This record gives sequence, C-alpha cells and structure tokens, in this order.
Amino acid sequence: MKIRNYFLLALVITIGFTSCKDDKETGSSKVNLAFTTVFGTEAYDTASYYHAGEPETHIKFETVNYYISNVRLVDHDGNETSFDKYFLVKSGQSNNFELGEVDADHYHYIRFDVGVDSATNHGTDPATQPSGSALAVQSDKSMFWSWNSGYIFMRIDGMIDTTDNHPPTFTNSVQYHIGGDASIRPISLDIDLEMDGENDRTLTLKLDMEKVLQGLDLKATQMVHMPGSTAYSIADKWQAAFSAE
Repeated sequence: MKIRNYFLLALVITIGFTSCKDDKETGSSKVNLAFTTVFGTEAYDTASYYHAGEPETHIKFETVNYYISNVRLVDHDGNETSFDKYFLVKSGQSNNFELGEVDADHYHYIRFDVGVDSATNHGTDPATQPSGSALAVQSDKSMFWSWNSGYIFMRIDGMIDTTDNHPPTFTNSVQYHIGGDASIRPISLDIDLEMDGENDRTLTLKLDMEKVLQGLDLKATQMVHMPGSTAYSIADKWQAAFSAE
C-alpha cells in the first residue's frame, strides 16, 4: 500500500510539473521604447526656466540630445536579449522607438549605454549614413565633432542668468557637449516587464536634467566641448538621472 501511495504521489508531481511547463507562455512580441525628459518634478519645456547646479542658477534649455546604444533586456534567469541599434533622443520631440521582438518572458532589467562604442565612434562617417539614421548628419543640431572624429554622446545647450535678477535675465549661453570614448556610460535599470508573446509593450525611460547638472557650477563652467574631468563628472551623473516606468 505504501509503495502504491508513493507511486501515486510521484505521478501527481510529474503531471503537475508537466502542466506548469505546458502553461509557460510562448511566442514573441514587440518592445518599444519611449524617452522623456524632466527637471525634477517638472516637465521639460524650452519656454520654462529652472534652478540648476550648485550654487543654484537659473537656466533655460535649448537642446538636450543624446545617444542610446547597446540595449539589452535581462530575464529572470539573467539571460540577455540584445539589440544592435542606435537611438538619437532629441528632447522636446517625439522619442518613440521600436526596440524589437522578444520572447515571452518576465524581464527584470534594461541595460544600455549612453554614447556609442569606440569602433562606431571613430569608424563611422555621418555623411555616408542613410538619411534618417541616428548616426547620420543632423541638420538641426550637430552631434558629431569633425575636429575630433567622434560623436557627441550628449549635447546640452541653454542660457543662464549670471546676475540673479528677478525676473532672471538670460544673457550667457552654456554648452555642455559630452563625448570621447571615456565618456560612454553603462546604465542598468530595474523593470517589471511581462511579455506574453502576443501583446506589444512600451517601456518609458526618463532623464532627469536636475540630476544631470547636480553639483555643477554653471556660472563658473559655461562651456565643455571636449573630453576631460568636467565632461566625465557630468557623464557620471547619468546612471542616477535615468529611471524606467
């Protein structure tokens, strides 16, 4: 009798395990990325001004553009699904991109680089890239240093008030153009992305410019146009400045 009971128990466990395996979702569906820019709790708006840096300085943004590359989604087993794509985010515009198809699974992390890899950075001529490519010549705001043969990973342009007037008077331009191989930064964000193999999903990635400029004296440093300690210090803020929803 005991032997029979053990056999029945083993049979039930086997059937249950097989059922669980059969119930696992299959197929694939599309993941899209939507990028948005904020300043703390406020929306990004080139018509508005903000208090940024240390000491706090009034700033009006004109441009916040940046490159995203080497995107990977990581499932619950630590397996990465990678995408060989480059995205150019231009704040203030629609920044919705198709990432690609992924298998049905639960994904816990999204990882990506701000910037482009060294081979692409120095081996790509924007003039030879097809129109519409993220790596092509940008007609509005250049994202490439011809003098340094490399891409600008993040471009921040704006105007600041150096007088502390009320209302502020924006007379001085600021330009923080971050590039160079040493400025690329890997980003890793927690996500809760359930892909059922049928329905497409969109991940929203948010960049907080208040955190990007945290600790920077905008009045003392109004221009960064080459790799160096200030550029690297700004790049170091990117991990904390990004979030996913």
